[in-house]
Amino acid sequence: MCFIDAGRLIADAPPEELRRRYSPGYRVEVALPPGARVAAAGLLGGEATPTEAGLALAGGPLDARVLGALARLVAAHPEARVSIEQPAMTDVFRRVLAEAGAAR
Repeated sequence: MCFIDAGRLIADAPPEELRRRYSPGYRVEVALPPGARVAAAGLLGGEATPTEAGLALAGGPLDARVLGALARLVAAHPEARVSIEQPAMTDVFRRVLAEAGAAR
């Protein structure tokens, strides 16, 4: 994916690379009943933070380790509902623009 500003190439990389470099990362929300949250947090390796609905993971890529932990969590807690929010490319573009402007 290429980002161009005023006729000048300011970024050229695959979308996931741009998201990794220019965003805070993915946000994963796991909705769980209160009684399942401690065990679920253990399955996620202590990276989860409590939320009103359950647990959240923020930042970093969705690599095999994170996806595997989420799969184990859902297998152990079928009532869990997982939602994943990826950084919007418009937000990534704004960050690239801001950094390119600072480099001018």
